[in-house]
Amino acid sequence: MNKLILTPLSTIMSQVYQVNWLVENFLEKGSLNMVFGEPGTYKSFLAMELAFCISNGLDWYGNCTFKGDVIYLAGEGFSGIQKRFTALESKYSMNQQGIYVSSKPAEIISADSVGEVLKEINDLSIRPVLIVVDTLHRNLGDGDENSSKDIGLFIKNLDYIKTKTNAAVLCIHHSGHGDKGHSRGSSAIRASLDSEYQLKAKEHGVELTCKKMKEFEKPDSMQFVLSPLTVNSVSGSVESAFLELTTLGSTKSSRSDQILDILKDMINSKGQSLPSATIQTNPSLNGKKGVLESVLRTEAYSVLRIDIPKPSSQQSTYKRAINKLLNEKLIITADDYIVLA
Repeated sequence: MNKLILTPLSTIMSQVYQVNWLVENFLEKGSLNMVFGEPGTYKSFLAMELAFCISNGLDWYGNCTFKGDVIYLAGEGFSGIQKRFTALESKYSMNQQGIYVSSKPAEIISADSVGEVLKEINDLSIRPVLIVVDTLHRNLGDGDENSSKDIGLFIKNLDYIKTKTNAAVLCIHHSGHGDKGHSRGSSAIRASLDSEYQLKAKEHGVELTCKKMKEFEKPDSMQFVLSPLTVNSVSGSVESAFLELTTLGSTKSSRSDQILDILKDMINSKGQSLPSATIQTNPSLNGKKGVLESVLRTEAYSVLRIDIPKPSSQQSTYKRAINKLLNEKLIITADDYIVLA
C-alpha cells in the first residue's frame, strides 16, 4: 500500500506537466480505458491491433504510439488469437514482438490472482506499457458486474496493477442490455475511466466513438470495415481478417474538415507565392499559393478556442487535424508553408 503524502498546492502549481500519450490522442500512459460495444462490432480486432502497433512501435492509423511490451489477458483460446495476429503480421508485413498472452482469464477481483499476474510479469522481466483485459466479464472472476462493490474492488485491483507496472489498462466490455450507448453493469465502471470508446455497427462496418475523455478533447470518430483474408500460420491455412479504416458512411464534419476550410479561406484571401528555394526543392508546387504554417496555426487556434478553451487541447486538436489531412493527401507541407494538394 502506498503511503498517503500531502503536497502543497504551490509545489504542484510550479511543476510542468506534459501529455504522455501511449497512443497519440487516444490513450494516455498509465491510464484506465475501455472499449465497449455489442457482439460483432470487432472489439477484439481493435484491441489486438492496438497491441500489435504499440508492441512494434507503429503508428496506429496516423497516431504515434509509445513502443513497449503488451500483456493480453485473454478470455478465449489461443487458436483465435493466433489467427488474428497472423492476419496483422500480414497487414503490416512484419512479425509481432513483445506481446504476452495469458493462458486463462485473470480473476482480477481476487488479490491472489492479481498477485499471480504481477509475479508472472516480474518473473519474465516484462515492462508492459499496456495491459488489455479482454473481456471485463471473463476477467472478473466470481464478481458481479452490476455490483458497485464488486466493480469497486475490480477497479481498485486494476489501479494496483497500474501502480506496480506503470502500464495503461484497456478493458474490453459489452454494451448495456437496455441502453446500448453505455457499457454494461455498474455505473462505477464509467466513473473510474480516463477514456471510454464505443464501437457501434453502421451500414458500412463499425464506428469508433469517444464517449468520455477525462483530461483532453475527444478525438474524432473513426470508421472501420473488416477485411477478410486467408493466412498461413503454423497451424495451416486458415481464414482470418483485420480492420481497415474507411470513410464510408461518415457524414459528420470533423476538426480536420474545419482546419481544411480555414486553410482554403486563407489561401483565397491572403495566399502567398512560394519562395524560389521551396519551388526548386518541390518543382510540382510551381504556381501554387500557400500560407505559412505558423499563420495557419494562429488562425486555427483563434477558431478552436471558441469551444476548446484549454491551450494544450487546442494544440493537440490542431496537430491531429493536420496529420489527418496529410495522411489523406489533402494538403502538402513545403518548408514553412502549407498548400492544398
